[in-house]
Parts: sequence; structure tokens; C-alpha cells
Amino acid sequence: MESLKEGAMQAECLKAIDYENYGDVVLAVDTSWMAIGYYIYQEDKDDPKKHYYVKFSSILLNEQEAQF
Repeated sequence: MESLKEGAMQAECLKAIDYENYGDVVLAVDTSWMAIGYYIYQEDKDDPKKHYYVKFSSILLNEQEAQF
């Protein structure tokens, strides 16, 4: 349990976009009938499989917006 706590404290959960890195910035979106979820991350310029997350968020849809 202690190693889990220590790992969580040392993890870089969110990071600001590095405009000098010039890695691609990606917006990923998922929509359901009642909400929209999205997150933004930046790829490492040297290793595109490595992601630096910038933001996670969701938006609830009201009844009118949720209709097809």
C-alpha cells in the first residue's frame, strides 16, 4: 500500500502543453446519449507512444441536446 501511495504522489498526472517540444497535441472525444467526454494530451516528440495528459473533462447533455 505504501508503494502505491508513493507512486501516486510522484506521478505527473497533468502537465501543461510544452510549446517548445512541438510534439503533436491530440484531442480525443467520446459521446453517448447523455454526455460528452474528452481529454487532451501531447505526444513526446522523440517517442510518440509516450503521452503527457493535459486535461480530462466531461459535459452532461440536457434533454433537448440528447435527442437525435
